[in-house]
Amino acid sequence: MTNERSAPSSTTISLLDRYLLDGDVSKEKVILALLAEPTFESVAPPFHRALKAVGARAADEALMAVRLIFSGHKADDASIGRMRDLCARIRQGPDAEAARASYAELVASS
Repeated sequence: MTNERSAPSSTTISLLDRYLLDGDVSKEKVILALLAEPTFESVAPPFHRALKAVGARAADEALMAVRLIFSGHKADDASIGRMRDLCARIRQGPDAEAARASYAELVASS
């Protein structure tokens, strides 16, 4: 679970959300921002090691898991699947507004 000490910067969260939802920032830029976060390694050690090792070759699901963890949620298959579906709906457009609202609800800090 996150707290003030372990919470990532709002800039990093914004970059991560922009990549996942809109694709208007590069994966490499997002990963570099995540790796620069002082508490990332202590909050999500396996993901920190993986992103450090593979960089932009990391699956988007890894970034989705990190987003969930930074929000204080479990990064289980069901949550990642839901996030993946919401991101796809947002990028496809027809019900993007409703999908964005659902995404915001999913990543609201616990």
